[in-house]
Amino acid sequence: MPAPRKAGTHARRLYNLGNTPEQVRLAYRFVDWLLGLPESLNTQFTQALCIFAEERQMTYITSIEEIGIEKGRIEGLREGIILALELKFGDTAQPIIAEIREINDLGMIEQIMARIKTAPTLGDVRRIYTLSTNGN
Repeated sequence: MPAPRKAGTHARRLYNLGNTPEQVRLAYRFVDWLLGLPESLNTQFTQALCIFAEERQMTYITSIEEIGIEKGRIEGLREGIILALELKFGDTAQPIIAEIREINDLGMIEQIMARIKTAPTLGDVRRIYTLSTNGN
């Protein structure tokens, strides 16, 4: 039996023995760290584990990875907002760009991104995040 198929079998066995999805993931992270599979086997192993995870409706990311993903989304959206402001308002957008660089709340960044296209002035853009932070 190829290694990836065994991986799926072992994952099922671990799960059926009463281990939580998180414990199964941690076990495989440890084994991955310990053994370091060749690229071709690692790809097959990852696919087998993802299929198993989907069957069990497990997420294959840790809370630390979720934080990293959120930070990446914030940074990506922020850069999109900055580009939109520069294209729409030119150099006059620089003060607001500096303010937006300081915003780290994903929900707020998403609001700005969603409403920036229809904001006719820089003041309207600023109101998106100042009204929300002031509780209005």
